[in-house]
Amino acid sequence: WFASFSYNVAVKCLVDQSCESISEFPQYCIQFIDLIPVQDFTFPKMYHFTYWRFKATILQLIIAKEKAKQDQHQKDWDIYEKSEELVNSINVMKKSSEFKDGSSLEDRNTLHECFLEALTIHLESALMMPDQTRILDILKKTELYQDSRVDALLIDISSNMEDLPKGVLIEILETVLKRNMGPEVKERELCSWLRILLENAINLNHEVELRILDRVLKILNINQSSLQDTDGVLQTELETIATYCWNIGVNYIIKDNKSNGIVWCKHSMGFANMVNEGLQEQLYSLWESLASSANIDINSIAK
Repeated sequence: WFASFSYNVAVKCLVDQSCESISEFPQYCIQFIDLIPVQDFTFPKMYHFTYWRFKATILQLIIAKEKAKQDQHQKDWDIYEKSEELVNSINVMKKSSEFKDGSSLEDRNTLHECFLEALTIHLESALMMPDQTRILDILKKTELYQDSRVDALLIDISSNMEDLPKGVLIEILETVLKRNMGPEVKERELCSWLRILLENAINLNHEVELRILDRVLKILNINQSSLQDTDGVLQTELETIATYCWNIGVNYIIKDNKSNGIVWCKHSMGFANMVNEGLQEQLYSLWESLASSANIDINSIAK
């Protein structure tokens, strides 16, 4: 009861911003839970208290983040370390035989949501630090999870941080897109990631690896018969990707790198053909003029 009361007071204080000693209440919750001999309980009861200890620690970190905005002396490093410890603790719980054997589907879902909350804080704290090796460490660790929701989280957080250097965002996007992503990744999400990558790569004059385009186009072709786009968002994403690919291809040809230019223009038509045959025809008409002026075999891209 005391642990629950302390947690609820902390949440109310955080919402109302009405208590200067707010950071003490999650700690009270953790201390009260630590007084409970959970090791003597059956799994369901033990997991209940362990889960709420994780939640109290997350609340503690959220409050620390809010204080860091107001107090520049509060170091992001402390939040980074504590959130990393929490992520690791939740992972240990997820992988334990006791959890695998005794947990219900609801337990697994709630613990995974808890894990994503902790990982969000961990990533946000890493992105606020000047040392980019922390971000690279997180990218390496998360690859082992093979979880599309984790990959989506990485991109959502990084792409929404206005102060994040675009070079870092590009590295995160490329890393995620090169992974062996599972079928859980929606086509719209995949195209959104690629569009953001190309947009930033063009602005920074960064060369995107062609295998990333090959991979996305292959996934789209495999799932083409089941693509759903009731609101037209996917079509817009693909048309934008096709336009970006075309512009990159033309720039390569202008720089006399004709082989790369041909490949990028070909990919442009491939993406356009997924949703808009009219755009593909328009691009091919432009290709005829471009190939003629650049002395390129027009048949290097089949109609």
